[in-house]
Amino acid sequence: MTTGSSSYEYLEDIISTAEQATIDTASAEVGRLGGERAKVSRFRLVEKEKVKFETERKKALSWQKLANEHVRAESALTVLPVAALQD
Repeated sequence: MTTGSSSYEYLEDIISTAEQATIDTASAEVGRLGGERAKVSRFRLVEKEKVKFETERKKALSWQKLANEHVRAESALTVLPVAALQD
């Protein structure tokens, strides 16, 4: 029976070795996919921030355009009386 027991242990070793290689390969793939998932999560976060800041940027540009129009109007009001005095 020792011969049968040795064959059984030998087969167990072969199967364990094959399974370990499969487990190692799968573990490496899980690690790689975890890294990819982290990148995608960061990308989504950056996209959300970009949308938020894009809205704020548009508001700031709109405000700046209004401020420029206001300065131009004030300038025109200042120049008109001076032009009238020169005539």
